[in-house]
Amino acid sequence: MKKRNRLRSALFLFIIIAGSTISVYASVQIDTLLKRLDKVMQQEAFYMQQKRDRINALNGILANDVSDNDLYYRYSLLSRLLNEYKSFKYDSSFLYAKRMISIAYEIKNPEVIADAKINMSFVQLSSGLFRESIDTLMSIQPENLPVTIQLKYYQTLNRAWIDLADYAEDNYYAAVYNNKGNEALKKAIAIADTGTPIFNMLSGLYYLRNHDYMRSRSYFEKLVGLESLPMSDQAIVTSSLAHVYSALGDDDRSIALLVHAAEIDIMLATKETVALTNLAEVLFRYGYTDFSLRCVNQALDDANFYGARHRKVQISNVLPIIESTLLKTKEKQGRIFKTYSMALTILALLLILFAYIMIRQNRKLVKTKKILDQTISDLKSANQQLTEANRIKEEYIGHFFDVISNYIEKIEKLKKSVSRKIMMNKIADIEATINNIDLIKEREELFASFDTIFMKLFPRFVANYNQHVGPEDQVAIEEGMSFSPELRIYALKRLGIQDNEKIARFLGYSVTTIYTYKTKLKKRSPHPDTNIEDSLMNIQME
Repeated sequence: MKKRNRLRSALFLFIIIAGSTISVYASVQIDTLLKRLDKVMQQEAFYMQQKRDRINALNGILANDVSDNDLYYRYSLLSRLLNEYKSFKYDSSFLYAKRMISIAYEIKNPEVIADAKINMSFVQLSSGLFRESIDTLMSIQPENLPVTIQLKYYQTLNRAWIDLADYAEDNYYAAVYNNKGNEALKKAIAIADTGTPIFNMLSGLYYLRNHDYMRSRSYFEKLVGLESLPMSDQAIVTSSLAHVYSALGDDDRSIALLVHAAEIDIMLATKETVALTNLAEVLFRYGYTDFSLRCVNQALDDANFYGARHRKVQISNVLPIIESTLLKTKEKQGRIFKTYSMALTILALLLILFAYIMIRQNRKLVKTKKILDQTISDLKSANQQLTEANRIKEEYIGHFFDVISNYIEKIEKLKKSVSRKIMMNKIADIEATINNIDLIKEREELFASFDTIFMKLFPRFVANYNQHVGPEDQVAIEEGMSFSPELRIYALKRLGIQDNEKIARFLGYSVTTIYTYKTKLKKRSPHPDTNIEDSLMNIQME
């Protein structure tokens, strides 16, 4: 009992808070509302267990703490059990309604019998047995009953006729049933105290059924968040007010109220409900197809759990439409996905092709760059060789012009001297003059000039040469000293004279002697595998 009271207090507090914030629902995003409802839906098992705990507690009291002769107390416990079951499970609620009628006849109190029949009628209409429900009510004479039972009677009769009209959905019988429902509702309003919660709720329902939405709203808004109103009635008020706002074009408040009604139903474990179905229809219109389908499937599960025949029919009319739309939406999304996939595939292929072309172009560029680098390197080397050759030519040509000029002067002097001696018939003096010519000295002077100019051009040549020959072949050139024959051979090669015959003529050797010098150096070299010529050829001028 304490657990039940705590739950009731918590739910009342929830209703009061929710009711006080209805005025701001218009600005609340639908997504936010659905997230809130989703959290409540995820706790459905928790609320179901609370319902079962309350039922088990009442059954325990009924089985163990009630005397068989205490009919009124037994009837009271059965009534409380019926209140737990009547919107939860049809077969159980029908069983307890029958037991209540049986005990009522044992009590033999007309008021108790009428109350038991009204409860049975409510159970019957909740499961879709409208005619049976109406027949049960018709067996009651309400005129002499207390006002509280009369109000309960006319409320149940009104709902039986209205639900039957909604179920019929035709132009003739539905109107007849609606009129009878309105008559029952007017009788209930007539006996209710003005301004009371029951009066306001009945009036709101009456004007709602007669499409006077402004009056209906004024009555229902007095009840929203009212703590004295039973929670089950609060769900009815909230759901009905949602219908009013929808008719007035305020869909934002309508959705907010339907979400609130659905939350109350879930928290009370109410299975005989229309809030989720109505919410599913509104969400479907707003394009929330997935959540709409979730709501309608939940409503169908609730209807199957309770055993409400007419609710299954109503839901079966809505469910195929939502599922069809969802299927079309999924198919459309699938087509869009395929289109995007094809586009992405084509784009990927184009990117691959572009990457392939870029890679090929890059390879060509790399290859071209290598060729250009090699060409530049060759050009630099050729330019360096040209520069080197120009310097060599400048140095040696200028020097040898002087040498040749001196030789020409000497030849000219020799010619004049010989000519005079011939004219003077001094033949013996001519032989002496010729013998005075020292060819060896002349060649040595030529070599000395060659060596001096070469060392000026390649000062590091001797040091590099010494790195490739043995200790016995090391050369130390001091100022005024001449090259050795071997050193002069490689000096001529460094200047670009590769023909051994030319080298031999210049040095006054035979070609065989040139080969002998080169072979001897290579054999005695500490680096026989190294080509001394290649190394010396790489020495740069300074």
